[in-house]
Amino acid sequence: MKKLVAKFTIMVLIIFVFVSVLFGCAETDELAKFPVASIEVISFNPSYLIGESFPSDATLRVVFKEDEGPFGPDNKTKLTSMVVEITPNMVTGFSTASYGKRNIVVSYAGYEEALEITVDDEIIGIVIDAKTWKGEYEVGELMGVGQKFIAHFRSGYANTFDLLEYEVRIKGFDTKTEGEREMTIEFRGHQLTRKYKVIKPTNNGANGKHDEDIQDVQESVIVPVVLDGL
Repeated sequence: MKKLVAKFTIMVLIIFVFVSVLFGCAETDELAKFPVASIEVISFNPSYLIGESFPSDATLRVVFKEDEGPFGPDNKTKLTSMVVEITPNMVTGFSTASYGKRNIVVSYAGYEEALEITVDDEIIGIVIDAKTWKGEYEVGELMGVGQKFIAHFRSGYANTFDLLEYEVRIKGFDTKTEGEREMTIEFRGHQLTRKYKVIKPTNNGANGKHDEDIQDVQESVIVPVVLDGL
């Protein structure tokens, strides 16, 4: 008995999905009969991760020629425009198989609108590049360029970024007084913490640039990073 109920439930779900798809296609075909004046993409996600599916919430506005649109719910007033779901068969050039920027074209009733999407890889963690890490500063010394970290991506790809040249936030950097401290490095939702040491100035600050008014927290928010190969 339970098996029969399960089979019946599955059959009902299949029929429901089939009817829904058929109704959606019929509705789109019905709209295509009315003369279109223009189209405008309302929403279409511009950013994706590798392997991400086609967006389910993409829409465009179809503007009909004057007095030639379909009737509204009251069956008396003709609509001047209507919001339509963007389906995969209406788009050319969409692919998330590899990372990078690519152009896509949304088409409807002979009208087209070009868009640009970006496919990025998903970061799974960041680590300091030990070869470039500076773990000791003099009092008043600023953080100089050249220190790097490595971002590891889900696909196995890895890329190296400079701490002060990309969209990085650094919290806890303070060289006003001597002592041992920790700084936190944040990048695209991931973070790591590293210890560093502040010592007395030697040789008139030969280790780097100094600033007596350095803030307790030095933050760097730089331009968005562009991955190799984009």
